[in-house]
Amino acid sequence: MRKAFAVPTVFISIILAAVLLIGGCATAGPPGPGQPEPYPTALNCATYGIGGAEYARFLAWSTEYEKDTGIKVRIYPREDGALRQADVKQGMCDIMSCGWVEFIPAMKAEGSNANFMGGPYQGRSILLATRMPFVFYVRGDSPIKSYKDITKDTRIAYYPRSSALVVYTDTLLAFAGLKKADVKLVEFGSYGDEATSLLENKADIAIASSNSAYLKQVAAGPSGVRVLEMNPAADPAGWERARKVAPLNAYGLIGQGQGIPEAVGKVSGISTGLYRTRATFNSDFVYDWTKWMFANREKLVSTLPAEFADMTIDASIEGLPQDISPVHDGAIRYYKEIGKWTAAMDAQNQAKIALMTTYVNAYENALKQAADQKLDATPTNKKWTDLWAGILKTLPPLVPPELK
Repeated sequence: MRKAFAVPTVFISIILAAVLLIGGCATAGPPGPGQPEPYPTALNCATYGIGGAEYARFLAWSTEYEKDTGIKVRIYPREDGALRQADVKQGMCDIMSCGWVEFIPAMKAEGSNANFMGGPYQGRSILLATRMPFVFYVRGDSPIKSYKDITKDTRIAYYPRSSALVVYTDTLLAFAGLKKADVKLVEFGSYGDEATSLLENKADIAIASSNSAYLKQVAAGPSGVRVLEMNPAADPAGWERARKVAPLNAYGLIGQGQGIPEAVGKVSGISTGLYRTRATFNSDFVYDWTKWMFANREKLVSTLPAEFADMTIDASIEGLPQDISPVHDGAIRYYKEIGKWTAAMDAQNQAKIALMTTYVNAYENALKQAADQKLDATPTNKKWTDLWAGILKTLPPLVPPELK
């Protein structure tokens, strides 16, 4: 039986509503550009919505963390990936979990990231949070047996405000040899609405993490679900197309405990999520928090086995170098202390910081040019996005060849 736990300090009242309206998780940001921040008395975290596996994971560790340390944890469900990135950048939130599919679009200021609050920033990774399979699925009685059955009439549920779900949808279409214009994309306003759209027959294909509450809800419906497999070994040509869309994607077998029974044994994409913060976030706190997370891993696994199974020291040491973001100084201090941080990792980290700095400086220059030209830095302003796109073309690749 899973251990019951109390809800930590989460603003779901009028206070949260007011904070979200102004676009952030808290009212105070970092002290200034490049300035180290004081040790926090409360920790603000940005997560996916309450029906996702990530929210459950944050809820579990934050409950135990509050008990042990007395530091309050505020959890802010934010469906929009660009807003979560901006919250961390601006100091509204301190820690979030996301994979490269959200971090890279933020660093390249793609889509809804292209505004004065978002875009490139000195983001830092801390530890590997999860390796979560994501799956595409249809109703159990659907005539669609495989992604190869997708036609121009197929309705694919689509949540454009999540860069992660956008990339995953692109990989599905790449496997099928199709583009967005070849299908019917049905847009939804939230991850939850997208993931449960099959229940009301609003779409033919939807996407969710393999053990999310949303997918379990659809699987429990009258028609059940069928999971569509994307296996690189079975379709090498499809996989090569998908790699061009998502070069850092991993694929693997969904095991017992990683999802609904219909997903177990299927090969699918694996989303590697890292806990992230910004470079100026207090180094001592990051060290203490990293140490606490690993010291309490077994307790967390007993609470939510699937959500914490991959949160190991070895997984972090393997996964952190495979991500584009530098590792935070506080986390490095912990990894050095336990003898896991190498000279090669340090050299790679410095190279990542230099690359990140190049992008941050270029974006600040683009925003200055926009201000001089009296251009609104918004994703819908073509003059602004063209200005940034021109600068972006001059920058070195954000994903170095050795990571592909």
